[in-house]
Amino acid sequence: MSSAPVSGDHLPVSNDHSETTTMAGPHSQEKLTVTTNEKSPATTSEPESQPAVKQHRIDGGWEAWSVVAGASVALFVQFGLGNSFGTFQQYYSQHQLQGFTPEQVSWIGSVELFLIFFPASFCGRFFDLYGPRFLMIGGSVLVVLSLFLVSAFQKYYQLMICQGVLLGLGSAMLYNPSVSVMGQWFHKKRAAAAGVIASGAALGGVIFPIMFSRLVGRIGFGWTVRAIAFMSMGLLAISIATVKARLPPRSGASASRIEPVTAFANNAAYRWLVISTFFAFWGLWTPFIYIGDFSVYRGFNSRDAFYVLPIANAASVVGRLAGFIGDKIGRFNMYFLVTFLAGIINLTMWTTVSGPAAIYVYAILFGLFSGGVIAIFPACTAQVSPPELIGSRLGFLLFVMSFATLTGAPIGGALLKYGIAKNAYIANAAFSGATMIVGAFFALLAKFSIHGSVMKSV
Repeated sequence: MSSAPVSGDHLPVSNDHSETTTMAGPHSQEKLTVTTNEKSPATTSEPESQPAVKQHRIDGGWEAWSVVAGASVALFVQFGLGNSFGTFQQYYSQHQLQGFTPEQVSWIGSVELFLIFFPASFCGRFFDLYGPRFLMIGGSVLVVLSLFLVSAFQKYYQLMICQGVLLGLGSAMLYNPSVSVMGQWFHKKRAAAAGVIASGAALGGVIFPIMFSRLVGRIGFGWTVRAIAFMSMGLLAISIATVKARLPPRSGASASRIEPVTAFANNAAYRWLVISTFFAFWGLWTPFIYIGDFSVYRGFNSRDAFYVLPIANAASVVGRLAGFIGDKIGRFNMYFLVTFLAGIINLTMWTTVSGPAAIYVYAILFGLFSGGVIAIFPACTAQVSPPELIGSRLGFLLFVMSFATLTGAPIGGALLKYGIAKNAYIANAAFSGATMIVGAFFALLAKFSIHGSVMKSV
């Protein structure tokens, strides 16, 4: 049975302001919990046949924060590698794939990002039905295997299959349960937990590029990637042991395949959020992929250019803690603010910076605000979703977003031929900034749909 649009803030815990009634369904009786102290009543359906939920502490305690730690470690590996592709792009352009254009090389990273998000609907439904364990194990195996294969191959099609396809699919299996599970363990601190989880991804984006650049000249490309693979294997073992669900798996009857589509049609806040993230992420990854090449274009030597991306990712670590502020001033407020500012930074700085100091400042500011975008949107999704359907709805959102991540960087690469003498990247930067600003205004529509005002804390 599909439920009405539900705020993710209504967790299945006792509430002095709720009353329970029983309604007969076509297959079984369902209890509908109606919250009476909201302007718009919300319902959460839960079949009576579901096993009793074991009582865990919400918003804190060793068990909840250990889940956050494990999910953060998973994203350290999974998204850390994705955030590091700019380093691989720069290296490939000067070595294995020297004869290919930047646009062609960027397709490897774009396919990887696309496949992180494209299977998300399947992964989200699988998470709702069976929990995170099988996804975490399968994803870990694929990620480690893909890295060992990348270390042994040199040709474009081989790197596309191993780093683009296999690493992308393994990362997809890790990403969805890692970001969905926090919605079951946290309520008031949900955005803060999401920010801590996302900070792991940014930290990985700092460590892996530095590790790569320091080792590749000493032990070669192959053993450098194998070292990353062995490190990833140990870290993912920690994630498998710690990431677990609080709620029991949903039954097949209650985990409707079309529920997210129905929510997209009927829940205005969810619909505008999905559209907002599409535009925001259409432009978000372009700077991370091209910032190394852009630095070389502006006069950096190859060694110094390797460090611009880690600097951006280091700033992103701080930005991903925006969830702590979002829990205070409103998650949608924070999501709009960081998305808008990231777009403005691209339009005003990436189109004009030239010297090393200005490039470093741009990398820090864009990393800071883009980190907030990446951190806060899962908490916004949870806010407009029932707890038991967070995985499915986040999966659908990521599925839609995947087409933005697939095309954003190649479009940016294609726009390089429309640059001007003073800045070949100006059209690339304008595309990235403009799409993020459009995403920010759709975030305002989502906020307005919840409370009918853009001034309230949402």
